[in-house]
Amino acid sequence: MIGKITKYFGYNDLILVGALLIALGLAWNTVGVMQRNYYLQQKYNKLSAEVELQKIVNQNLKYNINYLKTDEYLEVAARSKFNKAAPGETLVYLPKKGETEQAATAKNNVAPAKKQASGWQANVSDWWQFLRGKNAIHKS
Repeated sequence: MIGKITKYFGYNDLILVGALLIALGLAWNTVGVMQRNYYLQQKYNKLSAEVELQKIVNQNLKYNINYLKTDEYLEVAARSKFNKAAPGETLVYLPKKGETEQAATAKNNVAPAKKQASGWQANVSDWWQFLRGKNAIHKS
């Protein structure tokens, strides 16, 4: 059988074909390793981003814990929970949503407006005010 192969191909040709098969196998293996490395790099980048995010979240939680331990927070919490005011402050209670009672309103102490012109007289008056540089608008 080797005799038949050597009839068509020489030893150099067989060595060349063998070298090509080895090179093809190495190339195939290299591409597979490169794909695996790319996948692992993507996974590493994703996990690194998650680690950084968790570090930031942990830092924020530490800041919150430190804030919750301060006297300022305790004062604000006590004021809101127990409806207390600092000396010199006055609490104002507003009605809750949906209550039918309305807060007291101030009376209108504005003097009644002068009688305004209507029709063409209002138009002339408006133009006169405009030409004098004033912005008087009469609604009819």
